[in-house]
This record gives sequence, structure tokens and C-alpha cells, in this order.
Amino acid sequence: MLPAFVRPLAGAVFVALLTQIAHARPEGLALDAPVTPLTAPVQIVTTVAAPFRELCSTRWRTLQNGQPSTGTPTPECTEVTISPEGNSGAVRITMQGRITINYTRSATGAASNFSATGPGMDLEPAHRRLEDSIVGQSLLRQTVAQDQVLPPNRRVIGRSIVRGRPVLVTQSSPYQSNLTDRIVTVKTQNAIDIETGMPVESLTDILIVNKDTGTPIEHNVLVISTR
Repeated sequence: MLPAFVRPLAGAVFVALLTQIAHARPEGLALDAPVTPLTAPVQIVTTVAAPFRELCSTRWRTLQNGQPSTGTPTPECTEVTISPEGNSGAVRITMQGRITINYTRSATGAASNFSATGPGMDLEPAHRRLEDSIVGQSLLRQTVAQDQVLPPNRRVIGRSIVRGRPVLVTQSSPYQSNLTDRIVTVKTQNAIDIETGMPVESLTDILIVNKDTGTPIEHNVLVISTR
């Protein structure tokens, strides 16, 4: 194990290494205005139809097996369609890509009648993890205040604009998972459409380091954007 006084130096070397990587990975959310604090509570979810028609995920890998990883990743995109369901104000949302996801969103933002088809979706655990991720990222109708903590562990840091739409900006505290031989640290940022309570931009930063030496092993940045 590295002595305690050496570990900060290892971290500094890692930061310097990342600055030399050829491709420019995103450093934060793609916002169109500075983040400003909420001066009063904000009503979330006044309508439930998704404010986008395409959702794309891009995985930037800056470090793999302790070595810099270069190259520009290709986004994987999913087409989003929305149709009214019944007379209650609910909608049926379909996200069609490598995996096709269908679910109903009620007038208050609650998700139900979830289904998914595609590779691995016949397995119940995978099905449930995907369902949890959708429900967890979107908000129910509510009033939100500055610095309020939303599930799962997202603190409201202010508001901004994404493609002309007002958004709520949230940030998670770093979550750390101690495994047998490594430590995984995850940090997330989200831009949530105020009108619908659905995320329109998100960034997840995942750093894996050797537990004994503190040496970085892998670093990924997952960006989800909509349009």
C-alpha cells in the first residue's frame, strides 16, 4: 500500500495524465445558460409528455487498464415516441433502439406497465434494473426548493436552460463502493426538464482505482443527451 503522503501525488499525476488525452470529453452538462440558485420553490411536472424525440448515450473512456484511452466514441441513439393513453392525461412512452422500452406515465409522472424487449431483457433482474433506472431518473409532480435532496441522492443546485427549455440542475454526492481489490467512485449531474420532470441531459463520472496503491485503473464518463 502507498504511504498516505504519496497518495495525493498519485492523484495529481492522474489529473495531469487526463489533460493530455487527445479527445475532449465533456466536463459537465451541456447547458445553454449559467446555473442560478432557485429564489423560490418550483412546480415540477405540469405535463408528462417527454420533451424530446431522440435519446443518445455516449461513453467516453479516458483510462483503461491504467493506460490513456483515445478516440471519439459514437453515440448510441434511441427513438422516442409518445401517444395518449386513455382520458386521464397519461401517455405511453416508447424508446426504440437496441432495446425497446415501453411504459405508461401518469398525469402525475408515475411510471407503470413497464415492458422491455431486446438482448437480455428476458432475464428478470435486467428487466427490473432498467425499470428502476427510468423511474429513478424522472420526477413525480411536486414542488422543489433550492438544495432539496431528490431520490436517489440528487441535490438541487439551481436552474438553467437546455435548448430553450427551463431545467432543474441536480448533482449527487460522490458514491463510493469498496470492492475486494478496487474502489469505485461515481458522481452524477442531471438537467431535468421543469415542465415534465424528465431528464434531458445527464453526466455520470465513474473512476476505478486500485484499493492498495490508489493507482487509477479505469475512468469513464457516460453522457446521455436528448433532442
